[in-house]
Amino acid sequence: MQVATVHQIQAMVRARRTDLGLSQESLARSAGVSRKWLSEFERGITTAVELPLVLGVVAALGLVVEIRVSGPTVDAPTIAVNDQLDLDAFLADYVSRDGA
Repeated sequence: MQVATVHQIQAMVRARRTDLGLSQESLARSAGVSRKWLSEFERGITTAVELPLVLGVVAALGLVVEIRVSGPTVDAPTIAVNDQLDLDAFLADYVSRDGA
């Protein structure tokens, strides 16, 4: 499922939790968050969403977050599965392209 807003993530978390038959308490414990925070997050009450907490909940539900570029893509190096990416070099190259 592709999501673009916090509200979509909140709905996805609640739906996945209920599909798995998990209580808010058990999911909160697995994710390392409070039940109150999870309840407020699922209902859209919390105004300050902390990414580490959201990612912990997503991981505890067995979901994966994939970040992709929307719109025109930037030429990026092709990396084989066993290759290692030098993130510092990649980001330096990206920044120099952006500034060009």
